[in-house]
Amino acid sequence: MNKTRRAFLAGAAAVAPTLMLPRRSWAATGKSLAVMHTNDTHSRMLPFDSGKYAGQGGVARRATLIQRIRDASAASVLLDAGDTFQGTPWFNAFQGEVDMKAMAMLGYDATCLGNHDFDAGIETLVRQLKHAPLMHPVVSNFAFDEVNPLKDLVTPQVVIDRAGVKVGLFGLGIAFEGLVNPKLHRGVDYADPREAARREIETLRAGRCDVVICVSHLGYQGSRGEVGDIDWPKDVPGCDYVVSGHTHTFLDEPTVIAHKGGHQTHVMQVGHSGLRLGHATLAIDAGGKVAVRTARARTVA
Repeated sequence: MNKTRRAFLAGAAAVAPTLMLPRRSWAATGKSLAVMHTNDTHSRMLPFDSGKYAGQGGVARRATLIQRIRDASAASVLLDAGDTFQGTPWFNAFQGEVDMKAMAMLGYDATCLGNHDFDAGIETLVRQLKHAPLMHPVVSNFAFDEVNPLKDLVTPQVVIDRAGVKVGLFGLGIAFEGLVNPKLHRGVDYADPREAARREIETLRAGRCDVVICVSHLGYQGSRGEVGDIDWPKDVPGCDYVVSGHTHTFLDEPTVIAHKGGHQTHVMQVGHSGLRLGHATLAIDAGGKVAVRTARARTVA
């Protein structure tokens, strides 16, 4: 193990115990949930040392910001919208191992799979996902053949409980054509995201989830005629918040899609390389209505 990797893992291990502190109890006046999220971190372990983003980013600084939000929140979830792999020498050297261990130490609750997460092939992806056993990779519109080892690691949806609030999570992944060599995703097939979203939202709502969140690597706007994250919610209501990825779109606040009956879907994406952390506060009233109180991108510096 080289000195740089050893120093990074030692520092992350020192921070990790504080990241998993118990969440505060709900305020007596109602329920709220802090949603934190990243996308397209692309193996960026350290802050940028020069250029436009000098002094920004880095896993250690993200950990500090995450802990501040956790300390101030009644309950929280930490999510990622894919493309964790590829982009720096950290990936070239360790093929995603350091990325997955860092996400586990930071306490991520779920991620979806991006196209670059297949860059080293399925066997490597499977091996690295096992370094984050407490995290549930979520992708609902990838279909797996019976012998594909990802089948046992990826689930269409997951429900987690945060101090009495049921949070339903589901994921959407982008079409591989033109993005991933077929040899690298053998046995994994794309399926229509609208149908996947409709199915998972219906199931999660039937299970009486208080909040429904999508983690998606479709892109803020769809490319090549494909559906994007500001497209499918117009046809599929019922999702409260979309953590978007793939297009490296820097949004200061979410795009809001209004539905009949007053329900809204907030779509948010925070750029790339861990430069920003998405932070939204969702409130659930006594009647079960979800409102996004605040939502913004916070600079990691």
